[in-house]
Amino acid sequence: MIDGRRGFTGSKNIADEYLGRVKKYGKWRDTYVEMQGPCVTQLQGVFVEDWHFATKQNLSSAKYIPRPEIAGDQVVQVVQSGPDGRGDVMHQLLNAVVSDAEKSISIITPYFVPDRAMMLALTSAAYRGVRVRLLLPSKSDSFLVLWAGRTFYDDLIDAGVEIYELDDCMLHSKVVIVDQRWSMVGSANMDVRSFQLNFEMTNIIYDEDVSRELHADFDGLCKQSRRMDEQSLKSWTYPESLAMGLARLATPIL
Repeated sequence: MIDGRRGFTGSKNIADEYLGRVKKYGKWRDTYVEMQGPCVTQLQGVFVEDWHFATKQNLSSAKYIPRPEIAGDQVVQVVQSGPDGRGDVMHQLLNAVVSDAEKSISIITPYFVPDRAMMLALTSAAYRGVRVRLLLPSKSDSFLVLWAGRTFYDDLIDAGVEIYELDDCMLHSKVVIVDQRWSMVGSANMDVRSFQLNFEMTNIIYDEDVSRELHADFDGLCKQSRRMDEQSLKSWTYPESLAMGLARLATPIL
């Protein structure tokens, strides 16, 4: 947040690998949004809470948080989640998002380890005619998460879910687009850690123009990706299949 008037949020972290300086991972691909208006005050509220939790210092004064001013006509909702809050907010939110989709839902996540409820939501949406697309990385900084996630491909593809893997970079964006009507950009992944353990923040953007822009970006990335199908799954080597089996055992803690 800058002067309480402008905020930046999304999936990017501050480290050498996120700047493409670590050859092992190559380029990183993140999605970030710039926001102005009352939603920046919400961002500051999250920061103030986290800062107090870490330092016991209170920053909730007018010196740091100016009176919010309307800056546009989009509606943005800032949703924070974590082990310090009540309820499984992020898990419930993502389940509701998938269930709300009427025509299409497009999801980008770098760490994909769905639980049974999320698998049911995704496959049920596909069975009722919703176009469900998942865009995932083909390489990851987490070996276990990458291969554990791939163990779910078979059931998802069988239900009609489209799965794409992006090869030329480390995909780290966390984006959801529903019916090109509204969208989500934030830090939360579709895995157990984001659902239950991590402190996360997601921005729900109720604006069709923004959703269409994110959807166009999603389509462009899909064109650069490989669509996974039954033949792709049959091409796994024995060591890769073994890696998936072992990684699947660790899914409750991923």
